Amino acid sequence: MNSELPGNVLTTVNDQKLFVHDLSVFEAVIETSQDYYPFGMLMPGRKYNPAEYRFGFQGWQKTDEIAGSGNHYTAEFIEYDPRTVQRWNPDPEWKQIPQWSPYVVLGDNPIGNIDKKGDIWDVIADIVFIAYDIGEITYDYVTKGKVEPVSIAALSADVTAAVVPFVTGAGLAVRAGTKTAQAVEKASSIISKTIKFAGFGGDIAVKAEKTTTVLGRFPGAIEKLKESGAFAEKGLNFLNLGKAEYSWEKNVEFLDKAIERSDVIRFVSNPTEVKNLYEVTKTGQKKLTTFGKEVEYLKSKGYEIKGSEAVKKVVEKIK
Repeated sequence: MNSELPGNVLTTVNDQKLFVHDLSVFEAVIETSQDYYPFGMLMPGRKYNPAEYRFGFQGWQKTDEIAGSGNHYTAEFIEYDPRTVQRWNPDPEWKQIPQWSPYVVLGDNPIGNIDKKGDIWDVIADIVFIAYDIGEITYDYVTKGKVEPVSIAALSADVTAAVVPFVTGAGLAVRAGTKTAQAVEKASSIISKTIKFAGFGGDIAVKAEKTTTVLGRFPGAIEKLKESGAFAEKGLNFLNLGKAEYSWEKNVEFLDKAIERSDVIRFVSNPTEVKNLYEVTKTGQKKLTTFGKEVEYLKSKGYEIKGSEAVKKVVEKIK
C-alpha cells in the first residue's frame, strides 16, 4: 500500500512477482489506484479498480453499498460523505471545540490535519514529530550505544500531544527547554569567578569545573599575585615553594599534574618576550629563566602559545 502524508490510500500492490528484462528485475502488480480531491472525493479519470480495496481517504473504510464507489466512508465515530464534506453524525468530542460546528470535518484543513477515528482531528505534525523522535532514539543507540534521556522525554511528550487535541510540537518544546537549560548551565560553568589582575593578559577567569594553573616570572607577576591573596583563591593553582624547597624536578612534577588534569594554563608574564624567557648570568652567558623552562617544557608536551594561554595542539588522525 502507498499512502501520502495524511494516510490517504493512493495505491495498493499485491505480492505477485513479475519478471521483466533478464529475469533479474521485478515489477509490481498494481491492484488499485486513486487520487482525491482535498476532502476525499475521488477524482474522475484518476482511479483504477478502486472497489477492490476497502480503505481510502484518511484510511477510513469505504462503504460503497451506501452511495456508490468512494462516495461514503465509515470509521469508529464517523459516517462521512466526501461529496458534501459533511459527516452524518455530530463529532462526539464537539464540546472540546465549541468554536466549530459538530459536523465539521478535519477542522476544514484536510492537508494539515488527520482524524483516524473520526472523533476529533489531530495535527499531522505530531505524527512527523513522533517519527523524528524514534529516528533520534535509533541514531543515539546505534552511534552512541545509549539513548539520550531528552529523546525519550521528547517522544513521550509527542505521543501525549498526539492523543490530546490541539496540542502539537510538545517534543520540540522539551528539546528546546533542555537546550536552554544546558546553555544556561554551560554559561554558568564557563566562568565561576574573575580574579582582578592588572598585568599581562588582564583579569584571570576561573572556570567552575577546571583548575587554572598560573605561570609567570618570579619575582615579578607571580609575586604580585601572591601578595594580592590570589594564592588562596579556589580554582587557581600555583607552584608555591620557597627558594630552599624549589627544584626543577618539583617544577616538572607540578607541570605534569596540571597537564594530566587538563588544566587551563594561564600566563601572567608574556611568554613571547625574550626578557621573560632568558636571563644573563654573572659570567655573561644567556640562559633560560625558570619561566622560560616552563614555556619550553609545555611546548615539548604538545602545547602552543595562544595569547595568555598555553593550549594543547589538536592532532588530526590520518584516515
